[in-house]
Amino acid sequence: MKTTRILWLFIWLIPFTVTGQLTNIESISSFHEGLASIKKGTQWAFINTQGDIVIDFRDDLVASVQCNMECCRSNETETYPIFKNDRALIKVWEDGIARYGYIDTKGVIVIEPIFINATHFENNKAVVLKMYKEDMGKNELLDKNVVRYGYNEVIIDPNGAIIAHLSGPYNLLYDKEKLKTPPAIKSKLLHTNLVAVPSGDTWELRPLK
Repeated sequence: MKTTRILWLFIWLIPFTVTGQLTNIESISSFHEGLASIKKGTQWAFINTQGDIVIDFRDDLVASVQCNMECCRSNETETYPIFKNDRALIKVWEDGIARYGYIDTKGVIVIEPIFINATHFENNKAVVLKMYKEDMGKNELLDKNVVRYGYNEVIIDPNGAIIAHLSGPYNLLYDKEKLKTPPAIKSKLLHTNLVAVPSGDTWELRPLK
C-alpha cells in the first residue's frame, strides 16, 4: 500500500516537475498497456509513464472501467477510459443515437463508430452489436420507402473484421428516444478461445478459432 501511495504521489507531481502544463487534473486512472487516462471536466486524455500527453483531451472516449479509490481525488469511485489490445472505445452521436468505435494509441480512429454497443477488447476480440438496414420496398399508400432496422451480436478483431456471429438478427426500433439506452450485449468472452452465449434461461459455450 505504501509503495502504491508513493507511485500515485509521483504521478501527481509529474505535471509540475516535468511538463509544467498538466494542472487541475480531476482524476487519474491506473496504467494499462503503458497509458493512463486523466480527466478535466467532461473530457479525458491519455498520458504515458513520463507524464506526457499522448492523446489530447477529447469528449468521445468511453469511461466504463471501474476506478479504485487511489486514482480519484475524493473517496468516490469513478469510471475511466482504458486501452486494451491497443484499442480504446469511443462514442459519437448520429441522429441522436450513440455509435461506438475504437481508436489506436495515437488517437486515430481505426474501427469506425458504426456499432450500437461494444465491449473493450480482450485477447484481441471484442463483442459488438452491428446494425443493418433493410429496404422493404415502397409503401404505395404513403408514397414512401419502407426500411427495417436490426442488429446482430458478433465478435470482431482489432481491425474491425467479423470473426464470429453469436446471435441475431434482432429487430431494432431506430428511434433516438428508444435508443437512449443501447441494446444490451448478452454474450461473454470467457477466454481466448471460448465464449458464452445465452440460450433462453441457460448458456451455450462455444469454442472460437
